[in-house]
Amino acid sequence: MAIKTIQLYPDDDINSMRDRLDWAGEDQVIFVMPDKGELLTNEVDLAILARHADGLRIQLGLVTQEPTVRQRASALGFPTFLTEDLAETSRREWRRHRVRPDGIGFQMADLPAVFDESAARREAVEQTLKQPPWRYWSRQVIVLVLVAAGLISAIFGLLTIAPSATVTLTPAREKISVQKEIVSATNPSPEAIEAGNVVNARNVQLVASWESDLIPTGQAELAANPARGKIVFANLTDQSVQIPAGILLSTAADQPPVIQFRTNGPAELPATVGATVEVDIVALSVGLDGNLPAGRITTAGGDWGSRIEVNQPLPTSGGNVQPVPVVTAEDQAALRSEVIQQLQSLAAGQIESGLGSNEFLSVESLAINQIISENWSHAVGGKSERLTLGMEAEISGVVVNFNQATDLVYTDLVAGVRPGFSLTPDSFRFYKAGNTQLNEQGEVLFDIVGEGTMTALVEPDLLLEEIAGKNEEEAAEILQARLNLDSEPTFRVIPNWFGRLPNYASRIEIILDE
Repeated sequence: MAIKTIQLYPDDDINSMRDRLDWAGEDQVIFVMPDKGELLTNEVDLAILARHADGLRIQLGLVTQEPTVRQRASALGFPTFLTEDLAETSRREWRRHRVRPDGIGFQMADLPAVFDESAARREAVEQTLKQPPWRYWSRQVIVLVLVAAGLISAIFGLLTIAPSATVTLTPAREKISVQKEIVSATNPSPEAIEAGNVVNARNVQLVASWESDLIPTGQAELAANPARGKIVFANLTDQSVQIPAGILLSTAADQPPVIQFRTNGPAELPATVGATVEVDIVALSVGLDGNLPAGRITTAGGDWGSRIEVNQPLPTSGGNVQPVPVVTAEDQAALRSEVIQQLQSLAAGQIESGLGSNEFLSVESLAINQIISENWSHAVGGKSERLTLGMEAEISGVVVNFNQATDLVYTDLVAGVRPGFSLTPDSFRFYKAGNTQLNEQGEVLFDIVGEGTMTALVEPDLLLEEIAGKNEEEAAEILQARLNLDSEPTFRVIPNWFGRLPNYASRIEIILDE
């Protein structure tokens, strides 16, 4: 019988799943659940889906690795599988409907034979009428007695043979779990091969590039504006003095550092000794050095010293600095680490997109084999609002065959089944415990856990003769003493005239609740 496989996606809901069942076109359908999402985690959705499948006469199975969904689905009668391969090769026995043959054949009577038979009956009647009455009535009495005896015998036999019974048995079940360390390597060590826990691995290499940036954490002060102020010139002569714009002024040489200013505009001193004029000045250098107290600017450049006197009545101000980010060695180290992590994450995504359904990538095995290029926007000490790094590298990772690992664990799971028990089909699941690790030889180490249920082997057919004709209490004692059961047997006798099981074992049917 063909099986229809339908892939579900995280955006599917109960309505879309019901629609897909309507159009499935097969008696057996498998829903493949997505790895992520919350499909069918609600018991109500599972119950609705089960009722819809039953209404369509479809047997529905689920492929999922989510333990909660598997447990709830199994409770509602869904077959559940870990992978699509298991769904195809490890199916439980599907319900079969047997169609009874309809119609019972008959043969046409042979007309001449019918005429002969009728003539014989007429002759027999005539002979009977010719007999004496007492002989006729005595024969009738004998016939009535024989008929009554036959009816009594038939009724007694019917009461003895007709009842049928079903006995439902629940074999004992026990959970079983094993954990095994698996070694996956392209060239495994002799020790790993001898231990018998090696699975195939393949090394995947690719080239990836990534660019990222950050704000530098270093700080430096950058001069922003020059200091400004006013200067007063006094005439040392009795003649008019024309002072052009741009005359250089400075602090005294004996009070270092020497700070220079220039005048912003022209000025004219009247022809009177001691006449004064005020002129705006600005520092030649930007920053805080130009902010001077009153009286510090005293010297005029060139030959002006014999004609004018320089006075600074007020402090100069307005010279300032502003902080700017500076690249530090720590900034470069942090950015490089971030770019490497992003490269590994990018490589992991590209590798996983090409994996088969039975493979997984060991993230811990990702390694940068070679940095092809590494371009920094600024060196250490550079002033910038952003530090940028672009990197291209060759990255490799180890891909593990998960099916081979589960096969090894399944062998141990079967070996752990106690005598008198068997591993229940489709009751087992496998999952990776913890993260993978790398040993010194570069082999990938990880643990696989296998869990399942073992069911007691029950052969009740050998006991049918012993429980036939017994009452339910006696039959239950015999079955519980001879079989490994989880609970008391349940009986159903139809019709239950005497409160006992049928006398014949062939009238008793055993049902195993597995």
